[in-house]
Amino acid sequence: MSRHKPHAPHKFGGTPNPALDGIKQHVRDNGGWSARSWIKRATPPPQPVEEAPIVKVFAVQHGDRRFAVRAPTLETAMQRLTALLTV
Repeated sequence: MSRHKPHAPHKFGGTPNPALDGIKQHVRDNGGWSARSWIKRATPPPQPVEEAPIVKVFAVQHGDRRFAVRAPTLETAMQRLTALLTV
């Protein structure tokens, strides 16, 4: 059994925030809060996060020169370097 004592109802007559007076008056004029105002809106499901492709930096040697190439695999790095040098 709960030993909680019920407290007195809140009296909002002397709220020091005058910006809320118009809202409180609107609620009083319309007979209180509607049941719909207490319904929590459903939150949209989180968007799936796409994984970023893994990109590594490879030091690739071509002839007597070395190049730093960004690619996911060593084979792709070699292909990119060959394509860049043949253009």
